[in-house]
Amino acid sequence: MKGITPIISIIVLLLITVSLAGAAYVFLSNYMTGYMGQAIQASGVCVAGTEAYITITNMGTQAVLLGACNTPGSMTGTSWDCGDLTVVRTDGGSMNAYFNGTSIAASQPGQLYKVAFRDPGCTTTGNPVRCTYAFTRAGEIQPVTVTVNCGG
Repeated sequence: MKGITPIISIIVLLLITVSLAGAAYVFLSNYMTGYMGQAIQASGVCVAGTEAYITITNMGTQAVLLGACNTPGSMTGTSWDCGDLTVVRTDGGSMNAYFNGTSIAASQPGQLYKVAFRDPGCTTTGNPVRCTYAFTRAGEIQPVTVTVNCGG
């Protein structure tokens, strides 16, 4: 009986393994780059009992443009598009908000960039007052949601 030698069969198996590992690396690196290019984080506190102060951090590799939403009171109602971000107040209340900048720079090694979202009208009926905001970046499916507890 004739067949391929054990050495050739081992070389063929190694080539198949290396090719599969390379294909998996290319797929996962493209997937993670797209994910990390868009990522944002948010956390918030209540200031003076009525102002929602939310810090938006850009964890991604692309800048987040905020358009002209940096003037106090520039964002009114329940939903507003600010450049790359859409902000929605999801608790039924209305916002009178703004960002303290026009963009959030892309993250760098050892450095994350932030901007503050401020809504001095975090008031609704209820005890305690809870203002909930959803921040969705263009291209993302899942919004980042932050609830700020103000008052009793």
